[in-house]
Amino acid sequence: MATHHTAYQNDAYTNYPFQKDILDKLEAERKVHNRRKNLLVAATGTGKTVISAFDYQRYCKEHPDKPNRLLFVAHRLDILKQSLLCFRGILRDANFGDLFDGNNKPNQLDHVFVSIQTFNSQKLDKVLNPDFYDFIIIDEFHHAEAKSYQTLLNHFNPDILLGLTATPERMDGKDITDYFDGFIGAQIRLPEAINRQLLCPFQYFCITDTVDLSHVRFEMGRYVASELEEAYLANKQRVDAILQSVDKYVTDISQVIGIGFCAGVKHAKFMADSFTSAGIPSTYLDGSSSTDEREQAKKRLTKKEIHFIFTADLFNEGVDIPEVNTLLFLRPTESLTIFLQQLWRGLRLSEGKDVVTVLDFIGAANKKYSFEWKFRALMDKTKNPVRKEIEHGFTSLPSGCCSKYSKLRHQSKI
Repeated sequence: MATHHTAYQNDAYTNYPFQKDILDKLEAERKVHNRRKNLLVAATGTGKTVISAFDYQRYCKEHPDKPNRLLFVAHRLDILKQSLLCFRGILRDANFGDLFDGNNKPNQLDHVFVSIQTFNSQKLDKVLNPDFYDFIIIDEFHHAEAKSYQTLLNHFNPDILLGLTATPERMDGKDITDYFDGFIGAQIRLPEAINRQLLCPFQYFCITDTVDLSHVRFEMGRYVASELEEAYLANKQRVDAILQSVDKYVTDISQVIGIGFCAGVKHAKFMADSFTSAGIPSTYLDGSSSTDEREQAKKRLTKKEIHFIFTADLFNEGVDIPEVNTLLFLRPTESLTIFLQQLWRGLRLSEGKDVVTVLDFIGAANKKYSFEWKFRALMDKTKNPVRKEIEHGFTSLPSGCCSKYSKLRHQSKI
């Protein structure tokens, strides 16, 4: 049985050695290189919010006579709530900070956790001076290229700007490091996190799909969702191939706690029904599923009363089932951020889980669709081309990981 240490605990936040290394690098960037704007790249699950809270705590200790005004910005309320609790725990101040969103308006703006939507709707840039905040943290900084962030970034001039992201590389080619003079202040990527036993190792199987997607329209960097889903629906040959692959690569189906990522709600229901009919009890969830339905499905999954939850997008963000040991990628993912968020659902550490099995069904794709970014994110530091890694059996994967690749029938960009 594997024993691991987690990045942090719910009731007591711990500054682990790898987090201290990152904090020291950020300090060196500021004090040695005089770079007050810093980008922190940290794999999902390594506690980037915790690191930012410790960073802010150190800043406060170094500036005891300043108001140390803090602005924490995110695009979702659940992130803001979790981040506020994290800061209160690390600062040991149950009253620190306030939420500011459509349903919560604070009495003060000195220490605020605000949604980017509320920042813009309340026109805070018109209310506050550019130097009002000493320390600004922007979570999921890969969104910063969006117009909604531009007003904030162009208006404020804090002493410290800290951007947080797990995926600085954008699929549209824009470079978010431009905001940081081209530098990444500190980073711990997915391979390093696995090597440090902060995340679970994976066995990743790339399986030739039976569906030809070359005829599905590919517009603005992604497949047309309705056409993609239609290509998968009622395709018994594909379902049989998926079931055969599960039987081949999963050691004991009775121990599977799995999530399947689908092209849409209809596809998710179709897959759940197909698996259940084949003797693998499964269910599906979508955005309309109630909180009670979601919790019941999670309980049934962890108890192994069912073995898969199929979903279109519900498990990309904000859902945590550490016990998950099997992932099925049943549609092409055009976003590196979403891919890593989905992969992380299986990489969480859990007692008794030594490895997560990933089955990625990558069919004959549109010529504009590239797999390179996906494989590159899985590999440790290497200058080898992805094609060479494939030919030599992925020698640059993190410790304890393996990957097998079945050649595609049609060429897409690698």
